[in-house]
Amino acid sequence: MKRHKLFSGLGLLLFYLGITPLAGAHPTSFQGAWSLIHESTSMSQHIMVTYSHRYWLAPALHYGQINLESENLEFEVAAAGVNTLLKRWNQPTSQGNLYVSLAQGQEFSQGLDSRPVSFAEVDLDWEDRRFYVAAAYSRYFRQSRDSDPSPISDIEMKKVRAGFAPYLGEFTELNTWFIVQAMQVNQESVEVTPLLRFYYRNALWELGRSLKGNGFLFNFMLHI
Repeated sequence: MKRHKLFSGLGLLLFYLGITPLAGAHPTSFQGAWSLIHESTSMSQHIMVTYSHRYWLAPALHYGQINLESENLEFEVAAAGVNTLLKRWNQPTSQGNLYVSLAQGQEFSQGLDSRPVSFAEVDLDWEDRRFYVAAAYSRYFRQSRDSDPSPISDIEMKKVRAGFAPYLGEFTELNTWFIVQAMQVNQESVEVTPLLRFYYRNALWELGRSLKGNGFLFNFMLHI
């Protein structure tokens, strides 16, 4: 009984520090933490390395790829920027977060010369130890040139998620979540992906497959 209370108290403390065994893979973490985040779907891949200078502020390095068959686009980008926690709503058993990420880098797309590109993302989530909802909107601001054969458009990504935990695990135990994700890139059809999320101490990983059957989802996060 004492051991259970100890782990429950530890989980509550970590909850307020933002490094909990809950659902979130957040753009910032506890002060002094390094984070490696990898996200991969049938249309995109994103790798991010961050260092949380404060719990609310994390410089970040980004590498991303997006493949849109309908637009015959193979987009590749490397960028550096900053992730910020703008607002946190703490309740006794739940937490909400609002994050904004900004970055500047270079685009390396097929058929185009390398050129500057800007990136912006807004993330909003709410979670307790049983339920989880999240939404994100991101955009790559691309620059057209007079030499381009046709004007190029920005790339925008929209994502919503909802999930639940079938059991309540402690910080020292394996936590499992069932999540459904809906994602759209530009005017592509919405891709719905059921997935399983596993969280153990400072590592999180997700596995899923699109309902279209055209690709797998694999995400991974590690805090050091």
